[in-house]
Amino acid sequence: MSSDLTRRQAIVSALSQGAGSGADSAVIAASALALHDELGACLVPIIGLAGVNAISRRCVLLAQRQFPWLGPASALGPHEVTLPEVIKALEQQPAAVATEAAVALLDGFGLLLTTFIGAGLTTRLLCQAWPDLVPDDTAQERSR
Repeated sequence: MSSDLTRRQAIVSALSQGAGSGADSAVIAASALALHDELGACLVPIIGLAGVNAISRRCVLLAQRQFPWLGPASALGPHEVTLPEVIKALEQQPAAVATEAAVALLDGFGLLLTTFIGAGLTTRLLCQAWPDLVPDDTAQERSR
């Protein structure tokens, strides 16, 4: 999982595996939440729950540029979007749009994580969180 494209492809594959073919937005949102939780569980020992939450919040803020509906409809000022709000927003979109947004969120998480802890450790953690999605070349690299 040495490139952004490979990571993104793994996320698309993971969402597809979790949601199944022809899934509706609610199933896609649940799959995205499960992937987030699996990755978060691997990260808590390293960056803590506060670190996982900070990266998650930042991913939502970045994804809102492309998917403004991920944020609140209120004009009352700054509002921190919670994970349940993100899931609800995904559920309310057409399946293709929900998938695109979920991939953007999870890929953004991986990109930010790479910035903080480096590509090598990020790859190992993604492989630990999502072992069924490890490309053959990455599995060979890890066994060396």
